[in-house]
Amino acid sequence: MDTNKAATKIVSYGEMIGFFLPIAASMMIMMSSHSIISSALARTADAAIAIAAYSVARSIGNMFHSPCITLRRASIALLKSEESYNKVIKLATITFIVALFLMGLVAFTPLNRVVFVNLIGISDELLPHTVRAFTILLVMPFLAAVRSIYQAYITLSRKTYLLTITTIVRIVVMFLLATVITNTKVVTGSIIGSILITAGIGTEAVFAFIFGRKLKSNLPRQTEEQEISFSGMWLFFLPLVVAQFAMTWGQPSVNAGLARTISPEVSMAAYQVGRSFAWIFIGMFGRVHQLVLVFANSKVNWQRVQKFAWILGVSQTVFMLLLTLTPLGEWVLLNIIGVDQELMRMALSTIFAMGFIPVVISQTEVYAGLLIKKNRTPIITLSKFINVGAVIATVFIMLAVAPQIGAAIGGWSSLVGYLVELGILYGFSRNGKISLSEEAKIQAA
Repeated sequence: MDTNKAATKIVSYGEMIGFFLPIAASMMIMMSSHSIISSALARTADAAIAIAAYSVARSIGNMFHSPCITLRRASIALLKSEESYNKVIKLATITFIVALFLMGLVAFTPLNRVVFVNLIGISDELLPHTVRAFTILLVMPFLAAVRSIYQAYITLSRKTYLLTITTIVRIVVMFLLATVITNTKVVTGSIIGSILITAGIGTEAVFAFIFGRKLKSNLPRQTEEQEISFSGMWLFFLPLVVAQFAMTWGQPSVNAGLARTISPEVSMAAYQVGRSFAWIFIGMFGRVHQLVLVFANSKVNWQRVQKFAWILGVSQTVFMLLLTLTPLGEWVLLNIIGVDQELMRMALSTIFAMGFIPVVISQTEVYAGLLIKKNRTPIITLSKFINVGAVIATVFIMLAVAPQIGAAIGGWSSLVGYLVELGILYGFSRNGKISLSEEAKIQAA
């Protein structure tokens, strides 16, 4: 009886704030680290070239190691005992080895010209800078896999304040390293960005491992319910991988479009600056699905989680729009990030377009969390593919209609993609494929 009462307990907004606030803080701090990278690159001899090359290398690197990032979602859903832990570790090992192999092929073979020049469309001048930045990123699959698994333990234990601690350490390490590099000029160009992001994620991985290993001891050897098989894990994991992989095509597609604008290097550089700054305020919403996984054990709690996410999304959208429409946005980009006037204007237009994303993605992630909870991950895959298709279509339509707006093309295209994705997930809920009318169905998930 006590168990049933616990399962049906109505979650308070205070509980959700206590759970999500450390996650939101850690995500904002983590996303701020990308602006540290932009700031360091903006102080190089040829800032536009350095930022553009790093942006392209990072977007392609993200595509290849995205399955290792997806391990976080899968681990939160699958880690229930020491037995499932061993299966997840095996899953992670195979995942990062495959990702490393594919990245190595691009870095060290003529495939780099095919990918960066023929597909993305960068210039021959930009190619060597991009390849150097990409080569540094070869360690990312391993670091991302370790971070994902052990951060999942922290999340499941509801000790999310530990995530904030690891992220604070990350940003301190990156800031100190960026300060040393920019003052000593020991390295220059696009590889500065790759070195900084690798150091940051490596720091998070180390601390997540330290904290997560301690929490792992709380896992039972086995659970009373039947454990999912290793093949079953793959069936659960692969749709999430495909969905995440599809999403990572969005940024290379945006860069491919921006590479064909009137001022390609400036447009790509401004988009990288604007996007990295905007995601300081957007990034937290990528973890909203965790509220569903942890708290949505009844229809009432599902509705409270959805309302909480909606309030968060609206407040962040209002804040971002005010930031871009007042002198504060210009001041931050010019004096803190350190870009010039041309990059500032384009970056600000990108931030304005992306300012509408929080309210959209807050609901997208709520529905995605419910789908994960009910093992309907193929729907997430479908929505991500359609999202990317909408982004690509919007990029090239806007490129044909208004190439002069440059970096803002990327911002508006991203917004359209998330709107379409939300429409797909909401549509499935409305036509009865995802039933919210029976509390027991969600409780049993």
